[in-house]
Amino acid sequence: MAILIERSCTPIFSSKMNTDSNSDGVVDDFTSWVESTVTATFALDSSAQKISITNSTGGGQARVSSVKFNVLPNTVYSFQVLVRGIVQSGIFVHEISIMWLDSTGTLISYANYGQKTPNNFWELIRLENIISPTNAATAQILLRTRVSATGGTG
Repeated sequence: MAILIERSCTPIFSSKMNTDSNSDGVVDDFTSWVESTVTATFALDSSAQKISITNSTGGGQARVSSVKFNVLPNTVYSFQVLVRGIVQSGIFVHEISIMWLDSTGTLISYANYGQKTPNNFWELIRLENIISPTNAATAQILLRTRVSATGGTG
C-alpha cells in the first residue's frame, strides 16, 4: 500500500538554489561561512549549491545561510533539502537547521537539526511541523557540511 499526500506550500524566499548572479560561488539569497578549522570552496554545481571541504585541522563546518525572512509567531513551518556528498576522507554529516530571531535580530533558538551521512545519492532531509517561537519575527535556514576530525575532505 502507498499513500501520496500532496501539500501546497508557499515559498518563503526567492532563491531556487540555481543562480549565482555575482559569481561568488554561493547561490543567490544565501551567504557562506567557514569555521577556522576547515578550508572550503563554494560553487554552483548541477543547479545546486556545492560546499567542498578541501582541508581540515580539526572538526568543523562550512555552511551557507539564507537571507533572513519574515515568519509569524506560533506558526507551523516545515523545511526540506535534498543533499548528496562524496567523502574523500573522514567522517561527515550534512545538516539543516532553522535559526529563529526576534524583531531586534537577536537569536531566540535553533530548530532541531536534520542530519544525514553523505553518500552519492540524493537524499531528503526534512524538518517538519516546527512551531515558531512566541516572539519570532524572522528566521534563517542554515545548510551545513560538517567534518568530525583533522584530515577530513569531501
